Amino acid sequence: MIFSFLFVIIAQIAAQNEDPVLFTVNDRPVYFSEFDYIYKKNNRDKADYSKESLQEYLDLYIKFKLKVEKAKELKLDTLEALQTELAGYRKQLASAYLVDKEVTNELIDEAYGRKMEDVKVRHILVSVPAKASKDRIAAAEEKIYNIKEKLNNGADFGMMAKTLSDDKRSAANEGELGWLTATLPNGFYALENAIYQTEANQPSQPIRTKIGYHIVEVLDKRPARGEIEVSHLLIRSKKNGIPNPEAHATADSIYELIKGGRSYDEMVQRHSDDKNTANKNGSLGFFGIGMYDPAFEQAAFSLKQDGDITAPVKSSIGWHIIRRDSKRDYSNEQKMKSKLKNSISTDDRFDTAKAAKIKQIQEAAGFSYDEAALQGFIAQLNESYYSFKWEMPVVADKDIASFPGYAAYTVQDFAEYSKRNTKKRLRFDKTIPLQESVGEMFDAFIEEKTLSFEEANLEQKYPDFRALMREYSEGVLLFEVTKDNVWDKASRDTVGLKEFHSRHRDDYVWKDRLVLDEYIIETTDKGILRQVNKLAEKMTAEEVKAKIAEDHGQTVFVERHTYEKGDDKLRGIKWKKGHKEVRMDQVNKESKVIIVREVLPAAQKTLKEAKGYIIADYQDELEQKWVQSLREQYPVDIKENVLSTMVQ
Repeated sequence: MIFSFLFVIIAQIAAQNEDPVLFTVNDRPVYFSEFDYIYKKNNRDKADYSKESLQEYLDLYIKFKLKVEKAKELKLDTLEALQTELAGYRKQLASAYLVDKEVTNELIDEAYGRKMEDVKVRHILVSVPAKASKDRIAAAEEKIYNIKEKLNNGADFGMMAKTLSDDKRSAANEGELGWLTATLPNGFYALENAIYQTEANQPSQPIRTKIGYHIVEVLDKRPARGEIEVSHLLIRSKKNGIPNPEAHATADSIYELIKGGRSYDEMVQRHSDDKNTANKNGSLGFFGIGMYDPAFEQAAFSLKQDGDITAPVKSSIGWHIIRRDSKRDYSNEQKMKSKLKNSISTDDRFDTAKAAKIKQIQEAAGFSYDEAALQGFIAQLNESYYSFKWEMPVVADKDIASFPGYAAYTVQDFAEYSKRNTKKRLRFDKTIPLQESVGEMFDAFIEEKTLSFEEANLEQKYPDFRALMREYSEGVLLFEVTKDNVWDKASRDTVGLKEFHSRHRDDYVWKDRLVLDEYIIETTDKGILRQVNKLAEKMTAEEVKAKIAEDHGQTVFVERHTYEKGDDKLRGIKWKKGHKEVRMDQVNKESKVIIVREVLPAAQKTLKEAKGYIIADYQDELEQKWVQSLREQYPVDIKENVLSTMVQ
């Protein structure tokens, strides 16, 4: 017992040393890690860890924590509305973490690492469609495992590929697929895994893709060639099916002209037989290994600099003169991973990785389920399970699955899940045995419960998730307590506003002002404008509008504005009552007749005139007084020795 007590004390001391308290508010500790996280997050590039910067932000954060302490004292964190809001945010954020942190990020790291390496492979394929019958799948499995057994017993891989592989194109070359690199197309993630995880010169275990079963053998590996952008000029070996014996000579002649200074783009446009790219100066865009003829690919990747061109290169379709336009740089990890994220989210690897992650979570948590309980439930079902009319049978109150120390789920829980998911039940093929359909439904049920288990433990697993949740929950409290003590109070406190305005009258002052009437009309006809000018001297605005409409069919818009001295709109206008001038916009065929109606001297603003500014300033004063009262109410203790360790 004594040893256990000592162990706890030692562990606590170690934890404090690793993450010391930076300051306390009302004896509530704020740790070094919390302040460091929020300082870096909110200051970004300005987080230079200077003494001045740290002290300035520490003052702000202490004010923040004082307000949060007040909110907790008022028990705002127990309000049902705020708890519901926080739970909704947590659910949304947790879902993103389960996808991004636990699946997507791992896939991105995996794909990025694989992109650094090319792998030369060969394979044996036993074809079977993705939606083949059970009998056909069983036959394909039997064939591929028989081949694997023969390979294990020493059979030659190349000979087996030649005689047994359904990929006839690669079979002719002992199953060789050439050099491959991640990421493989959608539907071939299992093949990619085999390529990158199987030891060289050892046959892989049989794996299934959307086209069938494969056994893979890795022949060689090399640093990745990456992706290159090229253009090409093509002279075909055959034109309209007729051999072109002059193809090589023609390509050589064009190459010599280019070397002699003729424009590559011009030569492509005039001579290339690839009409799909000729009008784009031969551009093929970016490509990686395994996309084009090996000879073409080898020549393209041998070019060292942008703008370099090859001598004529022979491929299966003719002679190419290739120019390197650019090469993708894989050294920018952040940029590469961002690009990979967009492709991975729509790839089959995501579902595969998610399933693997769920299994990993279950194993780590000690998850278990009762097969006998599941079978007992299935035994009570009939074909009505596939119908929306299905009624749940009476089931025993027995556990069917559990996460030790977290939750247990009964047969009744699974039955209710099945009842709720009517659409899923209706999608099942009625010809499929209940054993399989209910098994699939049970897998979905367990997946949901596994994700719920993982969500509940995210704070312990991810410090940044814990920090985000703390930041949001305290932010909600800050909003509510500040709303009550500052924002709403300033708006409602009419007596306080009047008193504040009285004390600060000299802060809210009008400058000298002009009151202008602007008569706006879509014309540059000087005669009409002179008439508007003259009528405005003795008529009201409405009378002027009516007269111009009657005489000329024109609409006049009249606006009255008050502008302070220094406003650009007063530029060029004389500060004299009755002053008039005309401004014409020849481009938009619009004119203004401007008349100075009043010249107003500088004056103090009334409360009504300056209310928005006064409320904002009054809020600042209320907040300062409030923070000062909080400092007096809640003692703050800054650990200067800990703060000094942050200074850089």
